[in-house]
Amino acid sequence: MTFVIAAGPYRLLGSRAAPRIEGAVVCLKPIMPETTKRIDRAELAKRTERAEKLLQKGKAAEALDEYLQILRDDPENDSVRQLAADLCLSQNRTKD
Repeated sequence: MTFVIAAGPYRLLGSRAAPRIEGAVVCLKPIMPETTKRIDRAELAKRTERAEKLLQKGKAAEALDEYLQILRDDPENDSVRQLAADLCLSQNRTKD
């Protein structure tokens, strides 16, 4: 987790309804990372199954695209990464 820290003297100005702070203020505020998507394992399993069916039908390019999309959502999925790498090599798509 990242924090923003500033320190120094300050003066409180304005009214109670609309206070203003002048000068540096001691502030310890967590900066939250961008909203992290929760990985839906059931959805990933369904998409992996769809990619496998595409491979069985001989649609390797479409299966590869599906595997790459899965990896965008779940970059830690090593089995899908290996399948995608094998398909990339078989289709000479070394840039992917």
